Amino acid sequence: ERYIQQCTRWYSFGAEDTMSYDAGWREILNGSTHDEPTVGSAFLYHSAEFLNGTSLWGNLAVYSGGGYVAGFRGTFHNTIGLLDDLERNRWTDHFTRVVFVEFSVWNANTNLMSSFALLLE
Repeated sequence: ERYIQQCTRWYSFGAEDTMSYDAGWREILNGSTHDEPTVGSAFLYHSAEFLNGTSLWGNLAVYSGGGYVAGFRGTFHNTIGLLDDLERNRWTDHFTRVVFVEFSVWNANTNLMSSFALLLE
Protein backbone atom coordinates (compact mmCIF):
# COMPACT_ATOMS: atom_id res chain seq x y z
CA GLU A 1 0.00 0.00 0.00
CA ARG A 2 1.32 3.43 -0.90
CA TYR A 3 1.73 6.08 1.76
CA ILE A 4 0.74 8.86 -0.64
CA GLN A 5 -1.36 7.99 -3.67
CA GLN A 6 -0.42 10.87 -5.98
CA CYS A 7 1.92 13.87 -6.09
CA THR A 8 0.15 17.20 -6.44
CA ARG A 9 2.52 19.11 -8.71
CA TRP A 10 5.39 18.69 -11.10
CA TYR A 11 8.73 20.01 -9.87
CA SER A 12 11.14 22.63 -11.17
CA PHE A 13 13.74 24.87 -9.51
CA GLY A 14 11.55 27.89 -10.17
CA ALA A 15 8.47 26.29 -8.59
CA GLU A 16 10.26 25.03 -5.47
CA ASP A 17 8.64 26.09 -2.19
CA THR A 18 11.19 28.14 -0.22
CA MET A 19 8.87 29.33 2.56
CA SER A 20 9.48 28.34 6.17
CA TYR A 21 6.62 27.02 8.28
CA ASP A 22 5.67 26.01 11.81
CA ALA A 23 5.11 22.30 12.50
CA GLY A 24 2.29 20.85 10.43
CA TRP A 25 2.98 23.26 7.53
CA ARG A 26 1.20 26.11 9.33
CA GLU A 27 2.13 29.72 8.64
CA ILE A 28 4.82 31.05 11.02
CA LEU A 29 3.32 33.49 13.52
CA ASN A 30 5.13 36.00 15.75
CA GLY A 31 8.54 35.28 14.17
CA SER A 32 8.94 31.94 15.98
CA THR A 33 12.18 30.04 15.37
CA HIS A 34 13.38 26.51 16.12
CA ASP A 35 16.66 24.94 17.23
CA GLU A 36 17.76 21.48 16.06
CA PRO A 37 16.65 18.83 16.68
CA THR A 38 12.96 19.58 17.04
CA VAL A 39 10.04 18.72 14.84
CA GLY A 40 9.50 22.44 14.16
CA SER A 41 12.97 22.93 12.71
CA ALA A 42 12.18 20.33 10.02
CA PHE A 43 9.66 22.80 8.53
CA LEU A 44 12.26 25.54 7.95
CA TYR A 45 13.59 25.88 4.40
CA HIS A 46 17.37 25.78 3.89
CA SER A 47 19.06 26.71 0.62
CA ALA A 48 21.56 24.44 -1.11
CA GLU A 49 24.29 26.97 -0.27
CA PHE A 50 23.39 26.87 3.44
CA LEU A 51 23.42 23.07 3.39
CA ASN A 52 26.64 22.92 1.33
CA GLY A 53 24.55 20.94 -1.15
CA THR A 54 24.47 20.60 -4.88
CA SER A 55 21.86 19.73 -7.49
CA LEU A 56 20.90 16.08 -7.44
CA TRP A 57 19.51 13.85 -10.21
CA GLY A 58 16.53 11.61 -9.58
CA ASN A 59 14.41 9.53 -11.96
CA LEU A 60 11.71 12.20 -12.28
CA ALA A 61 13.64 15.48 -11.99
CA VAL A 62 16.83 17.30 -11.06
CA TYR A 63 16.56 18.71 -7.52
CA SER A 64 18.12 21.96 -6.28
CA GLY A 65 19.87 20.57 -3.18
CA GLY A 66 17.90 22.82 -0.83
CA GLY A 67 14.84 21.94 1.18
CA TYR A 68 13.44 20.99 4.55
CA VAL A 69 15.85 19.11 6.82
CA ALA A 70 15.15 16.84 9.78
CA GLY A 71 18.43 16.38 11.63
CA PHE A 72 18.74 13.22 13.72
CA ARG A 73 21.23 13.49 16.56
CA GLY A 74 21.53 11.82 19.92
CA THR A 75 20.16 8.55 21.17
CA PHE A 76 18.09 5.96 19.39
CA HIS A 77 15.05 6.86 21.52
CA ASN A 78 15.38 10.56 20.64
CA THR A 79 15.52 9.66 16.94
CA ILE A 80 12.43 7.45 17.17
CA GLY A 81 10.62 10.25 19.04
CA LEU A 82 11.51 12.76 16.31
CA LEU A 83 10.35 10.35 13.58
CA ASP A 84 7.03 9.93 15.42
CA ASP A 85 6.66 13.72 15.69
CA LEU A 86 7.41 14.16 11.98
CA GLU A 87 4.77 11.58 11.07
CA ARG A 88 2.21 13.10 13.44
CA ASN A 89 2.80 16.56 11.89
CA ARG A 90 2.66 15.13 8.33
CA TRP A 91 6.16 16.25 7.35
CA THR A 92 5.77 14.21 4.17
CA ASP A 93 2.47 14.71 2.38
CA HIS A 94 1.08 14.90 -1.16
CA PHE A 95 3.25 17.99 -1.81
CA THR A 96 6.45 16.03 -1.05
CA ARG A 97 8.27 15.20 -4.27
CA VAL A 98 11.43 13.61 -2.92
CA VAL A 99 13.09 12.64 0.37
CA PHE A 100 16.87 12.31 0.64
CA VAL A 101 18.29 10.18 3.44
CA GLU A 102 21.98 10.91 4.02
CA PHE A 103 24.29 9.74 6.76
CA SER A 104 27.91 8.98 7.53
CA VAL A 105 29.39 6.27 9.72
CA TRP A 106 32.88 5.94 11.11
CA ASN A 107 34.57 2.64 11.91
CA ALA A 108 37.06 3.42 14.69
CA ASN A 109 38.88 0.07 14.25
CA THR A 110 39.88 0.83 10.67
CA ASN A 111 39.59 4.64 10.81
CA LEU A 112 37.28 4.41 7.78
CA MET A 113 34.50 6.93 7.10
CA SER A 114 31.60 5.87 4.86
CA SER A 115 28.82 8.08 3.50
CA PHE A 116 25.43 6.94 2.28
CA ALA A 117 22.72 8.73 0.30
CA LEU A 118 19.28 7.36 -0.53
CA LEU A 119 16.82 9.15 -2.82
CA LEU A 120 13.10 8.37 -2.46
CA GLU A 121 10.86 9.88 -5.16
